[in-house]
Amino acid sequence: MTNISKSLKIASASLLFAFKLSKVELISQFRGSILGPFWIILSNLIFSVLLGLIFSEIFNANSIEYIPYIMSGLTVWSFISNQLLNSINIGQSYSGFIKNTNISIYFLVLVNLIRNFINFLIVAPVLMILLYNSGQNIDFLGFIHGSTILLIYLYLTSYIFAV
Repeated sequence: MTNISKSLKIASASLLFAFKLSKVELISQFRGSILGPFWIILSNLIFSVLLGLIFSEIFNANSIEYIPYIMSGLTVWSFISNQLLNSINIGQSYSGFIKNTNISIYFLVLVNLIRNFINFLIVAPVLMILLYNSGQNIDFLGFIHGSTILLIYLYLTSYIFAV
């Protein structure tokens, strides 16, 4: 077996473990909640509708067109702020894990990023439906490219914050 194939095998096993650990964290995050992950959708939706109604009155804008813009900004901002704030506390959150295993900070930042991205993907379909119903053009390829660039940027920035 060559070095490249060994490295790929280790990387794929690590990525699979990161996804499993993220899944466990998500389950524990929503364990005590009645609504579970739907609470993220409801809180973003309620906050966006309230802000949209208030600001549409202030700016004399159509609230149907204004609310999806607020929700898109709120959704992306929530993802960015949760990722950066959680990365600051990685050492504290995973202190027992770090002391008892030989896991690098790179891996823990990746687990945190996967968990927050899944939370973002929970809200994304509702956002897409709102944008579509308000008559906006949805560019899925642009969404994928933008998400990829954002993930890379957040991974690097989160690592800096975690150290």
